[in-house]
Formats: sequence, structure tokens, C-alpha cells
Amino acid sequence: MGEYILLVTWFFGSRPLDSYQVTFSSRDACQAAQIELKKEESRLFQISAGAPVVPILSSVCVAR
Repeated sequence: MGEYILLVTWFFGSRPLDSYQVTFSSRDACQAAQIELKKEESRLFQISAGAPVVPILSSVCVAR
């Protein structure tokens, strides 16, 4: 069992990207964090309904 890195990028239309990475000790922990981010994306999408630009999430767990 090795380390996993969650690579995250938020797209905000014409605004700059927000990218970061977080290290986890297991794949399950990485995937759990990824699920929480997807929930946040859904919440932001609902809040932004009707806005010209809504935040879009790109995330992936990769083995280190």
C-alpha cells in the first residue's frame, strides 16, 4: 500500500484556475476526499444556477 495523490483543478470560466494536490496514505482516503469535492461541485452548481459561468471540477487520484 503506497501513497496516493489527489490532483484537483477548479475551472471558473475566464477567472484563473485553482489547482492543488493533496497526499493520502490510502486509495480509499483519496477517493473519499474526491467524493466530498464532487459534492461541493454539485452544491456550487446549484447555487450558481442561471449564472453565466459555473465552477467545474477536475479531480483524479493517482498512485505515487
